Amino acid sequence: MSDMLRMAKGLSVQPKNIVILGAKSESLLSWAVESSASKVLIIEPEKSLAERARLLVSEQKRSNSVIVEEGVPLSDNPQRDELPIFIGNLVGYTSSLMPSKIKKVRPALKFKEEVAKTVLLSDCMNKLGISECEPSLLITQLNGAESKCISPQVLTDFTHLLIQTSQPPLFGDESPLANVKTLLAQAERDFIVVPEFAPPFVMVVSTKSTDLTAAKEYYRQRNHHENNVDALVKENQELKISLKSLRVEVSDLKDSKKEVLLSESKLNKKAEEAKANLENLKVINHKLESELSKSIEIKDSLIKESESLKQGKDECDAELNNLIEQYSSDKLKWENYFEDSSNKIAEAKNSERKLMETLDITSKLNLKLSSDLEDLREKYRTKIKSEEELTLLINELYEKLRQASDFYLKLEKKYPEIADEKNI
Repeated sequence: MSDMLRMAKGLSVQPKNIVILGAKSESLLSWAVESSASKVLIIEPEKSLAERARLLVSEQKRSNSVIVEEGVPLSDNPQRDELPIFIGNLVGYTSSLMPSKIKKVRPALKFKEEVAKTVLLSDCMNKLGISECEPSLLITQLNGAESKCISPQVLTDFTHLLIQTSQPPLFGDESPLANVKTLLAQAERDFIVVPEFAPPFVMVVSTKSTDLTAAKEYYRQRNHHENNVDALVKENQELKISLKSLRVEVSDLKDSKKEVLLSESKLNKKAEEAKANLENLKVINHKLESELSKSIEIKDSLIKESESLKQGKDECDAELNNLIEQYSSDKLKWENYFEDSSNKIAEAKNSERKLMETLDITSKLNLKLSSDLEDLREKYRTKIKSEEELTLLINELYEKLRQASDFYLKLEKKYPEIADEKNI
């Protein structure tokens, strides 16, 4: 069970409204869909988790009370309908921000950039009718993009906030925890920061008690005023349209008066000048369109070149890591081989010493043991030969180790980052 799920289950009040921005796990999705909450909204950037959420909704037959949106949640009106996102090879590490220090914390992570649609959180909340009149829970796990979804409306309408964030910027350049603390402090909401089991992630927990009677009256009055404002806005727009129409009529009358007052020669002259200006504008517009087309082609070419260079760098890094691992393995293998050879030489010398002692004894018994002496001499010559072979083998090993050392020094000169990692 994740820390987020454990905290959600441990709330003292069962929420009637649940909003999840980035589930990160199927267990949290199952808990939300199977809960007794009357309204559940899930906005999930990862396609696999969004599909899993829809399947759970279908299995539990809760399509009327559970809404699943696939995309990037934002609190403010986005400038574009789509945004780039970085999808990790492990579930739960997708973010709309560029990965930064997360690769040091999770070295096995790899990311690919794709495009996802944006989902406006305020629109979804208005459709569900979420307000502080009822216990409402917001869970955000957006890998550094938490502050993009915390608006004044969110801080007002949700009674419980569970925000997963981190002190160092794992994604992007700014500290997400500092941004979240600033937003909560500006809204005068109490909160605590709870470290998670898997650092450097932490959880920000914020709850607030609400006078439900006063809150309901406030929202009733607010809705009443909003309806009045909508009516006034509609009336104002109609008046603007009428005013615009009157201005057009006045302008037409003025133009008609000018046409009557102007002589035919002046009108013809102005028409010729306007025609000449139009031709000049067409020429200028054609040039601008041509330059714009060239600029777009140059931009596309630079983007492709940048992607190619990035891919080449990744391949070089991978090849360098393989060479380092191979060198370390070969070095260990040769060190073990050198140690075994040294042990064999020591054993040979020990055998030689024992053989000399035997020869000293047999010299005294030369007449009696002449045949044994010849055999011992043969063994001695064999040992001497073994020692020479071992010496030759050690020399060869020394030469290979020297070559490996030279190769590693060349690698350090060619790739200075190897020396930096060694120093670390």
